[in-house]
Amino acid sequence: MENPFEQQDPVSRTLKYNRPCTTSQGVSFSSFKRQNRTDLTFELNGQEEVSRFIEAFGSQDPDFVFELLRQVANTTPNSRFADERGIKFMMSVIRGHKPRDQTEAMIGAQMVAVHSAMMTALNRLAHAETLAEMDSAERAVNKLGRTFAALVDTSRFSICQSLKVDRQLLAT
Repeated sequence: MENPFEQQDPVSRTLKYNRPCTTSQGVSFSSFKRQNRTDLTFELNGQEEVSRFIEAFGSQDPDFVFELLRQVANTTPNSRFADERGIKFMMSVIRGHKPRDQTEAMIGAQMVAVHSAMMTALNRLAHAETLAEMDSAERAVNKLGRTFAALVDTSRFSICQSLKVDRQLLAT
């Protein structure tokens, strides 16, 4: 069996992890965890499949979508291996947000990253054993909760503004 560690240079070691995964859209991807960074590789066949995949993220630009997904993948909690279930969850939430443009996709990505951090902070709060641990986790939960609420308001405002524009266009 192959050693999962590959020597790149005398100082650092890279952990390879390549287990193919499939999204709910049927798109295969692999994730690699290298030090504290997750890299994603998508297997898309043909321009039509690429277009359909990236349109679900509110863009026509594959560079934007794949970089956004890489950034989101790097917000999953650090562990020895890439968190493929977490990555699939985050991609699903962004698609479910139904972004119409890149800004809405970024807001959706921020919402899912804040939500993930909030769940981690709530877990820390639930398992805190000292007053200092409780205070730290409680502050994180409050800040993340306020941030999430602001992102939800921003998202709703964006949708309302879009509806106003659509109504004005229909009226003319």
